[in-house]
Amino acid sequence: MHTIDTKDQNECFDCSRTTYHDQYLIVYEFCTPSFRDHDVAIREFNLLLKDLEAVGLHTEVRAGYDQSLLIFTKAPKELLGSTIYHSRVKDWLYGITKKHLGGNRDSAANGTFEAEDLLSMFHLVNWQKELVGARITPGIGKWKNVTSIFPLHNDRTNQQLLIHLSKRLFLKIEDLDKVRDLSRPQ
Repeated sequence: MHTIDTKDQNECFDCSRTTYHDQYLIVYEFCTPSFRDHDVAIREFNLLLKDLEAVGLHTEVRAGYDQSLLIFTKAPKELLGSTIYHSRVKDWLYGITKKHLGGNRDSAANGTFEAEDLLSMFHLVNWQKELVGARITPGIGKWKNVTSIFPLHNDRTNQQLLIHLSKRLFLKIEDLDKVRDLSRPQ
């Protein structure tokens, strides 16, 4: 059974943060109409937590609606930076970028855009274990009770962007760049 220290919990998931680029939410339906075996659901849920923690993600579980549980995951700065660095090296190896980053396999990089961090978090949650991911895919195989996985939304940033865009009759390239930087990597 997994226990969460409340001191660590408050440090990991501080709601006053201005960015959410290193956090994902996983929705786990504890009891679906076609699946009512509580013992199996508990084992699968514990396996889900173990897989997330094996990758290095911090987890926090909260009650959701009806029979659902919300699993908040957060990547430590070092893990996220390492994942970003390895993603950039892959881009260089496949010829997507021409500039070599330097460094070694233990290097880390900060995301240039929030979207780059979100993509790396997606890889940590969804990629195969051989690629240093937890391999959690909603509704497939042993994760049939996982109904969705998505990043937490940064309400303050989204609101500022919508206010900015709503005051414009015509969008400029810079405006589209702001949207792109929030929603997808380079």
